[in-house]
Amino acid sequence: MRPPIQRLPALSLTLLLGACAVGPNYQPPNPGLATHYAFDSGANSQAVTRDDDWWMALNDQLLSQLVGHALQFNLDAQASLARIQQARAQLDIAQATDSPQVAVGARVARDQLSQNSEMFANMPNRNLQTLFTNYRLGFDASWEIDLFGRQARMNEAATARLESAELAERDMRLIVAADVARNYIELRAWQQRQRLANTSLQHSNEILRLTQQAATAGELAQIEVLRAQTERDTLAASIAPMRAAERANLAALAVLMGTEPTQIQRLLGTSGTLPPWPAQLIDPGAPSDLLKRRPDVRRAERELAAASADIGV
Repeated sequence: MRPPIQRLPALSLTLLLGACAVGPNYQPPNPGLATHYAFDSGANSQAVTRDDDWWMALNDQLLSQLVGHALQFNLDAQASLARIQQARAQLDIAQATDSPQVAVGARVARDQLSQNSEMFANMPNRNLQTLFTNYRLGFDASWEIDLFGRQARMNEAATARLESAELAERDMRLIVAADVARNYIELRAWQQRQRLANTSLQHSNEILRLTQQAATAGELAQIEVLRAQTERDTLAASIAPMRAAERANLAALAVLMGTEPTQIQRLLGTSGTLPPWPAQLIDPGAPSDLLKRRPDVRRAERELAAASADIGV
């Protein structure tokens, strides 16, 4: 057995190797963007910043209900949540390598020797015990020492990929909410246009009737009747594309919410008003701040961090 003094160099070398992780140490990129924006709209003093629930500033209860339903049942949003669960499982696997690996095994066997074998040929007693039961229990434990930081780099990469998956889910939530809000507002706008067009059509029908009466009495020429009729027909023909656009927005909302268009139509009705103008504007901030808050940009940065850790692995 070596004296303790002779074991110190080996112990020091082990600790030194354990402190040295192979591979580059990741440094987040610094884009060097400006922190102030030269343009000032004059409304920032009354503005609010909302990243995740910006639609709440519109104060439309029905819109909030649609967005909440879409975030819960949208297929793309559910896929993003599944990717987060997968990334968490990968992180658990990577972290499990830091713990001892324990294996336990058990075995039971029944063996019987043949009485016609050579070992029993010269034995006078023929009632020998030939049936045996063997029990075996095994236990094994191992622990990999992370001398060069491989396991630490694996944990680092798995953590970065989990953060990337969470940012991807946040980005998907923003996209789904924005698509729901856009289609909802466009649908309400088409409904208002149809109401205005139907009102104008009623006025045009009345103008055509009065023009026909005036032409019959000889006060107007027949060309005025044809002009009024053309205007009425043109206005009537413009209503059909508005209805088609409304149905397109309705179908888009049904896809986003994972339901049928008839259910959305019963919920929204055939008439409604546009969301009120928010009392406080949504302030996106300076372009540099907006860029740093974007989930897709932050996700790319986390993927870069994971790739850097993979080099060490």
